[in-house]
Amino acid sequence: MRTTKLPYEFLVRWDQQGNLAGAHVQFRFVTTDESGTVIGEFVGPAEPVAAAGANGFPLAAVLTQEQIAAFAGAAPEPVEGGGQPL
Repeated sequence: MRTTKLPYEFLVRWDQQGNLAGAHVQFRFVTTDESGTVIGEFVGPAEPVAAAGANGFPLAAVLTQEQIAAFAGAAPEPVEGGGQPL
């Protein structure tokens, strides 16, 4: 048997006022038998972006290092015009 850890999700969310509220990643784990047949899979728990890169999530494929750092630890900044009716 072999279990492979694969990127599954990068989720960003905003609060009710339109301010950045947080982000997380999740991995998908796929278990195959000796012939390569999938015998099980599951999605792991949400992990903070701050630990995502060290855990193997390819954030650099979609974000710059500055953006990764901002998601990992910067305090949310209010969005100009955030929360305005459409």
